[in-house]
Amino acid sequence: AVNRRCIESLIKAGAYDCVPGHRAQLLEALDRALEMAQSVQMDRARGQISMFEMVEMQTQVVNDQSLPEVEEWTERERLAYEKDMLGFYLSGHPLERYRTDLAEMGMRSVNDLEGLPDGAEVQIGGVLVEVKPHTTRDGRPMAFGTLEDLSGTIDLVVFSDNFEKLREQLLVDEMVVLQGRFSARNGRSSVQVENVMPIEQAREQLADTVNVMLPGDLIRMESLKSLRTLCLRHPGNCQLRLHLELERDHSTVVLSRQVQVLPSDALLQEIVEITGGRANAWVSTEAGRARRAARRQPDDQVFEGGLVTA
Repeated sequence: AVNRRCIESLIKAGAYDCVPGHRAQLLEALDRALEMAQSVQMDRARGQISMFEMVEMQTQVVNDQSLPEVEEWTERERLAYEKDMLGFYLSGHPLERYRTDLAEMGMRSVNDLEGLPDGAEVQIGGVLVEVKPHTTRDGRPMAFGTLEDLSGTIDLVVFSDNFEKLREQLLVDEMVVLQGRFSARNGRSSVQVENVMPIEQAREQLADTVNVMLPGDLIRMESLKSLRTLCLRHPGNCQLRLHLELERDHSTVVLSRQVQVLPSDALLQEIVEITGGRANAWVSTEAGRARRAARRQPDDQVFEGGLVTA
């Protein structure tokens, strides 16, 4: 009664997460599992096995099978399948990993747009959940769309002049940074898009600093040397700031004088990996740091350190 397409959809949606194996393995093993089930059903239909024997046989066959060795889906692939099957993200949000980066680069959230004056310049990061091409009265192409971030959604308008140069970047489900102007005309909020870039590209183009937060027990010469070696493999134009947690509620920020890095996804992931997931790494801009400082509570204890040669 349940066909292959139905089970495939359930796997992609996460309904089979309660059984051993990850989703990519289960999908890869699906055809073999259906063959085994059909074989048992045919034997039962012929009267060759009893119900008790069928259950015993099924258990033995399943226990004798190992799941195929295939690479696990990336977080982005997993979430995309969930959205495709269910219409929403279930086990997370693709923007979650960029939450700190977007805030520290001074990006506004959808909620931040409310109350801005008409025509205000904005930068906002999110997922393009809808792009609808349109033709103006004079026959020129343009587009309407929707951007979703972790706080909500906002309508987009891409007029003809900008649509011609941006159409290749306006792809549904892509994580992007938009630059444009806020519009609050006729009681409806929207962003008139002037530029679009993938979120990783925006991070590399806009960021001026890579930040690394190290807990106190990782502030050792061996750990710092490993971090320095890693950063030297990713040269760039961004300054490197180390946020050292010296004791509870107290940290010092140290700016490297010699090491400059590229704010790439690879570097940020490797920093987390070499510290066993205990360090945090993110990018920032001067505007983002200024905005964070303005929000800082009076009892926050942050001490700015000086330059170091490492």
